[in-house]
Amino acid sequence: MPRGCGSYARRELQLRAAFRQSVAKTLVDLTDDPDAFMRWTVRGYHRQIYTRYGLALVGWPDELPFADPSKPELTGLARISRLLACWQSGELKFVTVELDRAARAAKNPMDVAPSAKNGGIQPRLGRSDIKKRRARAAAAAARFPARYVRDGPKSARWVSAAAEARAEHGRGEDPDDPIEDFTDDETLAH
Repeated sequence: MPRGCGSYARRELQLRAAFRQSVAKTLVDLTDDPDAFMRWTVRGYHRQIYTRYGLALVGWPDELPFADPSKPELTGLARISRLLACWQSGELKFVTVELDRAARAAKNPMDVAPSAKNGGIQPRLGRSDIKKRRARAAAAAARFPARYVRDGPKSARWVSAAAEARAEHGRGEDPDDPIEDFTDDETLAH
């Protein structure tokens, strides 16, 4: 076990920590970047490990999905033991990719993932707290009075095609009741 793997409640957690620390140390040694760390998603792995550092993780066991070791797909003593054994034996390792950065970036992330079994590329859905009220800090509550609750109507998160068509058609005006344009002379006469 690497140093720094203190006392753990279960052996699985100890092996997972050893695996993570060993992978992180290897990345730092290979990249000369003290801030380098492993990315466990297909998108993050492609962007940071494969494209930025020019490294590929080869030898991932076929029966295990490529995922964060903390995820349910990889939890369990047998799975973590298998990963750590592959890593320590050199079967699972980083190799240098002989392509320039632009060619690495052009590769499909799914093609360079360490395993065909993976979570795929998840869509980016934006922030999850859009249109939600934020909690006030406790310190601010002492200095500033509470604001009134705004429970009124809220606009939709997306503009529907029907609403867009209405806006484009006539800007919400009734064609049977046109608004007349007045000149300055007519306005002053009244």
